[in-house]
Amino acid sequence: MEPKLTHISQIGLCVKDLDAAVAGMEKVFGVKPSRYGETPETKRYYKGQEASFGARLAFYNFANIEIEFMQPLYGESDWTHYLESGREGLHHFRFSVDDFQGTVDAMRDRGIGVLMEGLSVKSDKLRWALFDTEELIAFPVEIFNEFQFRPEELPS
Repeated sequence: MEPKLTHISQIGLCVKDLDAAVAGMEKVFGVKPSRYGETPETKRYYKGQEASFGARLAFYNFANIEIEFMQPLYGESDWTHYLESGREGLHHFRFSVDDFQGTVDAMRDRGIGVLMEGLSVKSDKLRWALFDTEELIAFPVEIFNEFQFRPEELPS
């Protein structure tokens, strides 16, 4: 099965200081975030293990692309790993998918595992997964289901 990655719906940037990034966006583009958020206290996974991690988030809407800024707050995650490696900026591209589990299965068939996953800040009916693609293409690929799913679909 081929993964059905039809369109990029988000560009994610990982930053040390969310407030500074927001001020920079206002200075450069004259825009404020369309919304802020924090990762919800829900079941999440990092490298296949249930994990507790969180981040402050700011979202911007540009045409059909959402730009997400993430500032890790606590816990071990790919976000903290990214910043600890001395990087800041482009973290991931996110693709919206119709068949979340089918896409996960197709990527696993290609030897690409899920690095992190959890529920969206938008709704507990929406789910995201970040794939371990950095060594292959220099950044992780994320998928997001725009539609509802059953909570029992989360790994146990």
